[in-house]
Amino acid sequence: MKIDILTINGEKSSSFDLPIETKGKIATASLAVMANLANQRKSIAHTKTRSEVSGGGKKPWRQKGTGRARHGSTRSPIWVGGGITFGPRSERNFSQRMNKKQKNIALQIILADKKKQGKILGLENIELSGKTKEIAKILSTIKVDDRALVVLDKDFIKSENGQKVCQSARNSKLVRALSIEKLTPLYLLHFPWAIFTKKSLADLKERLSN
Repeated sequence: MKIDILTINGEKSSSFDLPIETKGKIATASLAVMANLANQRKSIAHTKTRSEVSGGGKKPWRQKGTGRARHGSTRSPIWVGGGITFGPRSERNFSQRMNKKQKNIALQIILADKKKQGKILGLENIELSGKTKEIAKILSTIKVDDRALVVLDKDFIKSENGQKVCQSARNSKLVRALSIEKLTPLYLLHFPWAIFTKKSLADLKERLSN
């Protein structure tokens, strides 16, 4: 799969050959997205069991002779204000795991689909001063007409220029800049456009080959 590499002026400078294998099932991409969503999920709801509810240390009434049912604590689950049986707990773990081969197949399926739609491009280089209007101008110049994901290589994003690119994208709801190491199928599907720097494409090629 050949990806056009453009300058920030919108001129084509070269192309990058990214080996893509699309024989995998589309269900693999779906499973990868579900795993991404599950790993972001946080268990907030939390109920207390009878051992955690305060009070109830004294037996409500004597065992026999009152004509009432026997009870040992007011914190029993059958009492109002008592503990909860089988309620939601914050210790629940919703995370899912996928092996690298499945993740790579999912990425390749989505990348191939974006190429088919003409929604994937490469940039020769990108240097900004940190202002949001600068990255908006570049995307307008290369004719990106929707929300875009800007993928930077792992070395560049740690540099001062890389941090300025992230700063430029941070205040815009239409752009998200991230490292190639954090690229997931969920990000690719969330943003209609995928913009890669030339070096990040080389990192992506290495990642897919592994």
